[in-house]
Amino acid sequence: MKKFIYLFSLLSVVTFSSCSSDDDGAAVANTGSITFDGKQVTITSAVLEDFGADTTHHNADFTLSGSDGTTTTEVYLELFSPSDGTGFKPGTFDFVSGGTEPEAGTYYFSAAEVTVGTENTRFATGGQVVVAGSGNTFNVTANLTFENDVTLTLSYSGAFAAFAGL
Repeated sequence: MKKFIYLFSLLSVVTFSSCSSDDDGAAVANTGSITFDGKQVTITSAVLEDFGADTTHHNADFTLSGSDGTTTTEVYLELFSPSDGTGFKPGTFDFVSGGTEPEAGTYYFSAAEVTVGTENTRFATGGQVVVAGSGNTFNVTANLTFENDVTLTLSYSGAFAAFAGL
């Protein structure tokens, strides 16, 4: 279901984006890449889904994807920032194992995954994500580790299509 929502979101962004002669040229340039297991793709889609807060943390999901022309690579990051009622906060997010209860006030993620083409989704076993920015414009960097010491690096700077979580 999440894949359908992200695909719909991507199609909506592409459909409702336009170029016009009255553009003021002040738009943020979206730039970035994903390198997974030695293969690099340029990021062409960035989606932010805001799920809001519970009593201790605010949940925002970042999905970034790109293609080498034949195969699409998609990275999903489920990030939790400390909650104080003012929304998602940028910061440095460290991996926390699914069985570990994070303390209030910590920045963390317990789910990060990558899907390359039709391969099975692979789940991160460690790493760090750094987010800076506000609104719908962020700089995101990630260094993630997967089984068998396979690594993923991600760097993106630009606008995200933003949606409220379901």
